[in-house]
Amino acid sequence: MERNDSVETRKVLPMLAFLVMVVILLLVGCGGTEDSKNGETKVSLDIGSIVETKSSSEVILCATTQDNFKLMNKYLAADDKTAAEKMFLNGKLLLLKTGTKVKILQVTFNGVEVRVQHGDYKDKTVWLSRDFLK
Repeated sequence: MERNDSVETRKVLPMLAFLVMVVILLLVGCGGTEDSKNGETKVSLDIGSIVETKSSSEVILCATTQDNFKLMNKYLAADDKTAAEKMFLNGKLLLLKTGTKVKILQVTFNGVEVRVQHGDYKDKTVWLSRDFLK
């Protein structure tokens, strides 16, 4: 009977080792900084880190406060360009150049509070979507 147990063990151990290796590879692969869809490196959203803004356009729409950021997103989601334009004209929204360096101050579910490090809005605190950071 011992002989059957050792034969069974010899069959199971390689299978178990293989499964452990697969799990380890999956865990290591999931922890990487590469976006598997397009190969872009994800930004570190650590408080205090300095990152650059990114966009396919030359400028990024930012809000001056978190409340303005929420309102901006509400208007843009409703395709209410008139309301968003009014916010911009009232100084509640601004256009930040793509490639501007910013320091991360606070991170929420969909928005990031940053302090502009150079350019027209140097030292200004603004809110923008995390999608605009690289």
